[in-house]
Amino acid sequence: MSQISLQSAFDRISATLQRDRSSGYDDLKRILRQSRGNTEYILSARIHHNQDIFEALAGQIDSERAAYFKSFKSTSRSAGASTGSRLASASAAHRLALEVCVRDLKWRKVREILAHLTETFSSDEQDPICEPLALDNAKAINEILAYRPHLEHVPSKEWKSLVKFALAELELLAGQGSSDSAGRRLSGISNSSFALRTSRSHHSQTTKINSSLQKHLLAEFARLLRHLTSSSAAPIASHAPLVLTPLIETLQKAGVPGSTEVDLVAALNNVLTRSVTEAVTFIRNLTPTIVAIADALWARLPPRLIALKDELLSLMILLLPFIRAVTSHGTETSDVCQLVRNLADRLLKDYSSKAPKDLLGWDDLRLAPNLCNDNLHLPVFSLISSADESQRNWSTLILVVYLLDASSGDLVIGDGELPGSPRRKRMRRESRYSQLVRTAREPGLSKSIAGLQLIAFYCQFIPLPEQELFDVVQFIIPLLSDEDLTVTSWASFTLSRSVRKKFDLRVIMLTFVAAHARALRRVPPWPGFGMKSGYSHREL
Repeated sequence: MSQISLQSAFDRISATLQRDRSSGYDDLKRILRQSRGNTEYILSARIHHNQDIFEALAGQIDSERAAYFKSFKSTSRSAGASTGSRLASASAAHRLALEVCVRDLKWRKVREILAHLTETFSSDEQDPICEPLALDNAKAINEILAYRPHLEHVPSKEWKSLVKFALAELELLAGQGSSDSAGRRLSGISNSSFALRTSRSHHSQTTKINSSLQKHLLAEFARLLRHLTSSSAAPIASHAPLVLTPLIETLQKAGVPGSTEVDLVAALNNVLTRSVTEAVTFIRNLTPTIVAIADALWARLPPRLIALKDELLSLMILLLPFIRAVTSHGTETSDVCQLVRNLADRLLKDYSSKAPKDLLGWDDLRLAPNLCNDNLHLPVFSLISSADESQRNWSTLILVVYLLDASSGDLVIGDGELPGSPRRKRMRRESRYSQLVRTAREPGLSKSIAGLQLIAFYCQFIPLPEQELFDVVQFIIPLLSDEDLTVTSWASFTLSRSVRKKFDLRVIMLTFVAAHARALRRVPPWPGFGMKSGYSHREL
């Protein structure tokens, strides 16, 4: 391999015959593949007029792109196909050169390449994008930003331009797949957020983009936004409304979730993480819409798409303070509470549908060796395992607990007696009680274990009134004699947590009766605990 071979490849690319041009691009790609790991030759080579390889390829793309647009005016179909093929070959070679050399490029050169990629992406007024090179350009931009040093060097001005470019294209592509996209609006979103639409987006309905190309471009621009929002140097906090609104709109139009939705939700999480203290009112207004989106995505979630499940869990954890605020105040509190309850039920249903061995186990937990009988509240158990599945199970249970607690805001009645309302007060208690024991009552070992775990977590983090606690204890006691030791151990543990939380005479009496029944059956309350951690059930 020598500079002559690289020069000869460009000579053939500039030839008149289509066969010679194809041969030139094939030779160029072969040289680039052979240069992986040693790019000095590629970067130091000078082509026509002392140009480097990227300048030469950019000039070739510009000329082929002009010929491609000119072919639209021709009556010959072969002319458009031929120019489109040459343009696609040029853009593919440019992307391959970038993949090979991206780690060795200086920022000045990266800035020039980014400008070229974004400027050549769009087409004329008849076509929203230049299809022959659109996918290669989008992948090339992602190739640059996937390299962390380049991403962190993007200045604020260029970052904002790239975000606007990605959001405009994302909105355009998502609108192509939704016939009613022009009429859809989000409640609580300012109209100023739609100012990022470019003039060519109004022509998006003029020419339909190829459906396969549209799907791949959506995935690339979702990935691009994920890269841009993950930059630690990006001014995300001051531009949260600019990014959040189009992201949420696109997620509202999502069909069956896939990798595109994973990247979009990840980008949403990146923005929320950096702006939860800066754009409080704006995020609070968007919270009901985001919860509805999370519920819809979870309902259509493919079982194997674990990455989206993790991102949705992170999203709900980030939104918990806003969910509490929305469910406790506002004119539509009842509707929002119902929405939050639906999401909590969906999370719990997904968790309880796992096999018993995949649920949170005792080996995943650390138990406190001593408990103080005073007003100081310390966790009696915590997560010790670092396995992804254990952390996912732990986060799901805690999230369900806090979502159920937040969704009870529309059911809360004052502690004082309300004249003529004893039936309503009774319904409130039964509603919360039924929420806690519903899953444990369903048939199936996983359902029973998951339901008891939910009660244990709820008693750990949320204080229950005396009567509700009494009802829960009455429900747990029969489970102490269950044939399955896992159910028995969780029932014993949940009962001990309930007694620790409220020292009521009736609860203590019931606990004594339950302990006596357990002693008669000689069933250990927590199988294996003493052997593993050294803690006896008396210490707990």
